[in-house]
Amino acid sequence: METYWETAMYAFSAADLILKGWLLYVLAKPFLPGCRHAARVGATYAAVMLFLKLCPWFLMAGPVAYAIGVTAAFLVMRLLHPGNTEQKIFLSVLFYLLEWISSGCTTIPWTALFHLLIYPAGAAGRLWLQFWLYVGVQIGSMALEAFLLYMLIRLVHRAYVFKRENMTKKELLLVLAPALLAVAGRLVFLCFFNLYEQDTGQSFASLHEEYDWMLLLYHLLSFAALMAVIVIYQSIKNGQRREKEDALLALQIEGMERHMNAVEQLYAEIRGIKHDIGSHVMTLEGLSKRDSESERYVEALKSQVNGAIADMKSGNPITDVILREKQREAQQNGVAFLNAFHYPVGAGVNAFDVSVILNNALSNAMEAAGECEKPYISVASHYKKNAYLIEVKNSVKGVRAVDEESGLPMTTKAGGGHGFGLTNIRKVAQKYYGDVDVTQDGNEFALCVLLMIERE
Repeated sequence: METYWETAMYAFSAADLILKGWLLYVLAKPFLPGCRHAARVGATYAAVMLFLKLCPWFLMAGPVAYAIGVTAAFLVMRLLHPGNTEQKIFLSVLFYLLEWISSGCTTIPWTALFHLLIYPAGAAGRLWLQFWLYVGVQIGSMALEAFLLYMLIRLVHRAYVFKRENMTKKELLLVLAPALLAVAGRLVFLCFFNLYEQDTGQSFASLHEEYDWMLLLYHLLSFAALMAVIVIYQSIKNGQRREKEDALLALQIEGMERHMNAVEQLYAEIRGIKHDIGSHVMTLEGLSKRDSESERYVEALKSQVNGAIADMKSGNPITDVILREKQREAQQNGVAFLNAFHYPVGAGVNAFDVSVILNNALSNAMEAAGECEKPYISVASHYKKNAYLIEVKNSVKGVRAVDEESGLPMTTKAGGGHGFGLTNIRKVAQKYYGDVDVTQDGNEFALCVLLMIERE
């Protein structure tokens, strides 16, 4: 009978550690680029914990063993995905904390079932019944603990919005403060009760049933404090992000305003030049009627002048500047540029807002297309009733990962000023009660921006 009990205990312990490894994978997956990295982190944790559990010479206490396990998981995270070390430290400590919170919350039901079912069966000499009751209670307890840990992880995922943002050392100290205090308090509890048992030979928990409830309350308060700090930290990050987005948007609009005056002056000069050239062409046309070669030259000159003027017309001088600059940049980089964009003249839309959409979308498209063998960019617009749609397509190499929270592709750029282009586009679209939609198949990236506008 002893062999069965020992085998069952080892089997449940191993199953519990493997399950915890999977839950660490669930926790780490949104923070790492790809499921494989998170899977390796979870597998490392489970393997290290199983190794420590099965080694007969390893006599360290449970908290120390779990600390070794999460340290190994941290090292694997750091090795597979260098950078943002502070966030990886926080994730490791966080899992350590969540694991013992979920474990502590299941102590009361597990102890109650043990005293209600297993002890009476053993006292009555029904050893097989006692064994199978133990198996059933252990399965239920393990499932409950795993479910609680999973729910705690989901709550953390919901509160921790900006999962791919770098964490500074000061921010690490902020979020670690309640976690470290909770862990320290837990260790003080364990040390006190272990010393009590060594001195008296009795378990403090068995003498004072209220101890389990006090420990449960301590676990819940620890998690509440941790969640409060995560929410505060994410609010700070959200404020920082909004400041950067607004600053970048203001710079773009300021640049467009400077362009506008220059473009309006340029248009006035062009209209004057067009008028003068038209007069000169008419004069030349009259003088060259006797010379067929001169007549062909004049016709070619007229076509070239009219075509040059027509090419500059999108319906607004600001969008003309952007399209002309992007077309010139595309030609220099060997990127095919197809332009079918028309500004919604007479509609209640700000030209600066449209310029923000075009500038950001075409800049992103130019960067992505430049990595392809046959690069191209196409920009078009459609206006029907109150719906104005801007569509930018470009060749792309591979599929970009999509952020779970925003639904937008994540940036691959480095630096504090990067990564806000699509966010600013969405902000402008939502100003007009619209939104953005992104589709990609690995060869083409398509961005559609919908604005709901009315004619003035």
